[in-house]
Amino acid sequence: MLNGPTRYLFHRADWTNFTLRALITRNMVEGENLNEVVNLVTKTIISAADASIPKSGLSFPKNRKPWWNKYCTDTNRDQRRAWNVFRRHPTSTNQIAFQRAKSIARWARRKSERGHWIKFVSGINSSVTAKDMWENVRRACGIYPEKRISCLRKNGQEVRNISEMVDVLAEAFASIYSASNYTEPFLTHKNRMERIKLRFQTTKHLSYNTDLTIFELHTALSVIKHTSPGPDEVIYSMLQHLSEHSLLNILYMFNRIS
Repeated sequence: MLNGPTRYLFHRADWTNFTLRALITRNMVEGENLNEVVNLVTKTIISAADASIPKSGLSFPKNRKPWWNKYCTDTNRDQRRAWNVFRRHPTSTNQIAFQRAKSIARWARRKSERGHWIKFVSGINSSVTAKDMWENVRRACGIYPEKRISCLRKNGQEVRNISEMVDVLAEAFASIYSASNYTEPFLTHKNRMERIKLRFQTTKHLSYNTDLTIFELHTALSVIKHTSPGPDEVIYSMLQHLSEHSLLNILYMFNRIS
């Protein structure tokens, strides 16, 4: 099997179990090394999530069916629908409808497979090279090589070295977001403001320099939108389902970092 990235199925989460397992204590967040503290808290939350929230893997068979087409997909879907209706309401009418949908789906698969095989055999002749022949055999068996970027072009020249390809991509992204793409009025304003030296010297205890409060943390968690997780894989939904005790200790950790 070729496995893709997994994701949490939050609609099937056992949040009660998660809250009990994701217990963040004061001892965990009082360590001297903040990096170790953050890693420990993250590990605890992810461990609780793995034990309480099912995951779905984006996987598919390596040997795929090359003859499978949209008609096969449609008839297979109709068969599943007819089966679900018959399973919930086992009447003779629904049974006949299911058997008919099953026969149509089977006929569609056999027709597509037969047509694909005929096309494959008709393509075998003396003009086909050994390389192309083996590629056709692999496709007929449903074996497809993984697609990778083999080369890039820079100034009309091919770049095949991986590290050089990375540099080419980085340069392309940098050029897209460079200052040369800004409008002239904005660029003038930007340059003028950046020439002003910042002088920030104050002994006043300003509000934005105070520690975060639990009210502010609750407010932030109540209005956030669910987005893709970062490298730590911690998702906002997990923080929203922590106990008050754990949230207070995470708040203590946040204030230590800031």
